[in-house]
Amino acid sequence: MVLVDTDAGQGYLKAMGGPEGPHPLACEWVGTQLARWLGLLTFDFSLIEVTADDELPFAGGGHAMSGPAFIARAESGEPWSGDPKQLMRLSNPEHLARLVVFDTWTLNCDRHCAPPQRKGWLATD
Repeated sequence: MVLVDTDAGQGYLKAMGGPEGPHPLACEWVGTQLARWLGLLTFDFSLIEVTADDELPFAGGGHAMSGPAFIARAESGEPWSGDPKQLMRLSNPEHLARLVVFDTWTLNCDRHCAPPQRKGWLATD
């Protein structure tokens, strides 16, 4: 992911060539469309084309490749620390339960970590 400046403000860009591969691009598009269909609020986003002339370095190294990219408007916010008091500041608490169900159902990789792989264990163990 790359933080970029645009004519509409800052945005987070997921592009081809990222360390996660092309999978996150499809997940962002499908997940955003599904979330909107279910009535959840989503960030403003756009699909854009990255060209060979664009110089977009990834934080972990490497550069964005030419091709389609998903960009979402940067918004202020913070991850939940686990403090219940932080929940009192939510602007849309009525969506919280739906968001938890949605993320669990879709295994959202931004908030759902896969269990660690255990060496020497088989699925039949």
